[in-house]
Amino acid sequence: MKTKSTIKLTRRGLMRSGVALAAVAAAQLPVAHRARAASGADVASAEGEINVLGYQFYQADDVHNAGKVQASWSYVQADTELPPKLRPRGSFDVATMSLTVLDPLYKIDRFAPIDPDLLENYGDLDPTLRALYTKEDGSVWGVPYAVVPGQMGWNSDLVSEPKDIRDLLKPEYTGKVGLVDNAVLLPAYALALGLSSPERPELVTHESMEQVMAFLEELRSQVKTIFVFGDEPNLFARSDIAVAFQTFASFFTESPSMKFNFVGSISFVDAWGILQDGDHAKGISWINNFTTPEGLSAMAGMSYANPSNDESLDGLPEALRMPIADLVKASPPLGATPLEKGDYVSLPEMIEMWSAYKASFL
Repeated sequence: MKTKSTIKLTRRGLMRSGVALAAVAAAQLPVAHRARAASGADVASAEGEINVLGYQFYQADDVHNAGKVQASWSYVQADTELPPKLRPRGSFDVATMSLTVLDPLYKIDRFAPIDPDLLENYGDLDPTLRALYTKEDGSVWGVPYAVVPGQMGWNSDLVSEPKDIRDLLKPEYTGKVGLVDNAVLLPAYALALGLSSPERPELVTHESMEQVMAFLEELRSQVKTIFVFGDEPNLFARSDIAVAFQTFASFFTESPSMKFNFVGSISFVDAWGILQDGDHAKGISWINNFTTPEGLSAMAGMSYANPSNDESLDGLPEALRMPIADLVKASPPLGATPLEKGDYVSLPEMIEMWSAYKASFL
């Protein structure tokens, strides 16, 4: 089977590390701040350089720096790096925000609300995505730009389509299933089994999680390996596995035998935010340029992430193009898993459960 020589979105294998997420709460005390607001005139006249913290594969400087404001990038490899890297003041003007760590990002109190009237392209972005970074009082804290769905993937030359996650228990899939090594994705199993709500897939009750773990125990004999994100192309190419739960179609754009569906699919959503002590006028000007149809198309072409504006889908390979409204319905965005014990299973509890499950294979 043919695979791409350069794997796109390898960050997804690093950023979803559940163990690292559990440590995020260690530095969540608020920091004193003084917001620096910007006016429309400030944004219109802004020029110069800003410092941006984000993921390298979203960077397309020839397009994103074509305006009067240019970004100097620093990079993160995991969403869990965002809270500690953003705590020191004075380092960045704009930073990426991820829904999976949004609560910790709010708790470090480093971002500022953004006046949507200053965002030239905000109204063109998908309203469901906009709502994810809008608080109950209507204040806007992030400008969404990228959506990446995790999907069920299978080699159609070797197995038939698993139309339900329970299909993986059939003899056809014995010894051919690969599972992603990530506790954060346990809610995807709950969603696939009909045990959680697509409105908040990260919230799983203790009773539902018990059923998830029972299913995984039943699935044990079908599992060939538990792999790290990014290993899938090689595993499929060697026919070590024939099906994987929660992989990315962007890994396989040149592999015609690879097929995908949305069984248990969840998506990751990223946005740009303005730091309280950053240069708001320059930051908003740069975000405005990034979120033009051309800017989002360039981002999509670099990362194979779905842009937050349908007009920019032309940046993706044709096989990955899907209207954003349809995508977020088929692949509900994954929010921040609770960090503390309560009515829903917390991230530390998920890590403990997943670690025990992995250890049982030894």
